[in-house]
Amino acid sequence: MVFSFKDPVKEWGNVYNAAMVVLSKDDKRTKQQGGNENAAALAVIDPPKKGTPGLVKCFDRIAKVPDFSGLKPDEFKKAMAAAVKEFKALDGEAKKYNAILDKAMNADCKVGFAPAKKAKDFLPDTYRQLKVLKTELGALQARIGNEIKTYSSRKETDKIAADQAKGMKKARDANNEPKAKEIEAEARLKKMLVTLSSSYKSSMAKGAAVIQKIKASPDVATYNTLMNNGGRDIRQNILNIGLMKQNAGLKDLKQVKALPAPGPLATEIEEFATDTGGLRSLPTTATKDDVVRAITKFSALYKRIDTTYKALASVK
Repeated sequence: MVFSFKDPVKEWGNVYNAAMVVLSKDDKRTKQQGGNENAAALAVIDPPKKGTPGLVKCFDRIAKVPDFSGLKPDEFKKAMAAAVKEFKALDGEAKKYNAILDKAMNADCKVGFAPAKKAKDFLPDTYRQLKVLKTELGALQARIGNEIKTYSSRKETDKIAADQAKGMKKARDANNEPKAKEIEAEARLKKMLVTLSSSYKSSMAKGAAVIQKIKASPDVATYNTLMNNGGRDIRQNILNIGLMKQNAGLKDLKQVKALPAPGPLATEIEEFATDTGGLRSLPTTATKDDVVRAITKFSALYKRIDTTYKALASVK
């Protein structure tokens, strides 16, 4: 799907509105239970509900940035400067809102003389939606960052493409098609390496959001809709890393040597990312328990991938 800077605005609005439906239900339910219960609930519900104006303004400004594709050089330069500026502003507002979410999720909810309960136990549905909000915000940030990185690196990737074209022509002029294909494969991976960190971070942020959304609604329809693409981008990055580690022209590069080999992760992610994998989708007859088992397995694999490539995710 072609990226548009308008997309994150729509997606954030959708996920926020869906979360507010759940938070409002907990607000209404605790009001019926009594003033003390509702007061404790509102201490968790109100800050995330009311803490988004700065964030929304950032998304609105980002939506006005022209999509990079097809812009003339001067238009592109102006759009890139605007995108970088607003992305930095978004990062600042996201940190503020994440602090609000973290405080709410870690809140001690005390009602009367009873022992305090953690928000996770006192308001489990609200708690889950707060995690959805946090991970979805992270996914949107990562998508915007990946778009900026992809286009800001065009000079570098264009040079790789130009060198590729020269090398392939020379090989084919010498009737050496295997060499031409070797040059083509190496160049393709070199271009991927330029944006590997931002692509990886975007795929992992998307995966984190998918996990929380499915945990919030552990039914077959939700699982199949979200997992259809939830592991695909992660799988592609893991696959690319494996290819880079094996490619003669890349394997000795410093940044490639620093990457851990995927090992069994490459095989295990296939289960969630390909049509023949088995867990990219579940049968319509699958139960809630089946969904929970599948997303639990994906979460465990996700954590192992996240741990393995911590250094890649930290690259600016």
